[in-house]
Amino acid sequence: CSLAWAFSAEAPTWAGDLPQARAKDSWVKVEVANRTQNTFTIDYVAERPGRILVNSGYERGWGSDVGTVSKENLLLVVDVPAGRGRAHLSYVPKGLYAGAALSFVTFIAVGLFFARARAFPPGGTARARWTRFTAKVMDHLTDRLPERMAAILRGRRDS
Repeated sequence: CSLAWAFSAEAPTWAGDLPQARAKDSWVKVEVANRTQNTFTIDYVAERPGRILVNSGYERGWGSDVGTVSKENLLLVVDVPAGRGRAHLSYVPKGLYAGAALSFVTFIAVGLFFARARAFPPGGTARARWTRFTAKVMDHLTDRLPERMAAILRGRRDS
């Protein structure tokens, strides 16, 4: 079951007490490579632009402050410029920020729904005013989201 989520499980990572990054090109030398759960920090010296192999499978969401990140044989690689440098690679799962924004808007909407139901029992003009107020709040919140997500939150579908 867990392999269904391991999209890069077939990546040829190396096992054991080995460095977490190694140079693919002879003119690049990896001096230090440190790893956390979703980051790598690699100190390198390159006589000319080159490639560093990283002991992790490639997934969309990897980024680097130096060079470009890509994949080679399912492994994560970073192309580095010439010179001495430090590359910080970090991973942000696809959809993390959209999911957090949607969760926040949903939390606010549910809170407003229950606050309205408790403060204004059915009937009366106060409930109508509260309904108009919450509709304006939701319109304001959803105006800041991408148009498709806003349409879904408002209950409409694109044709």
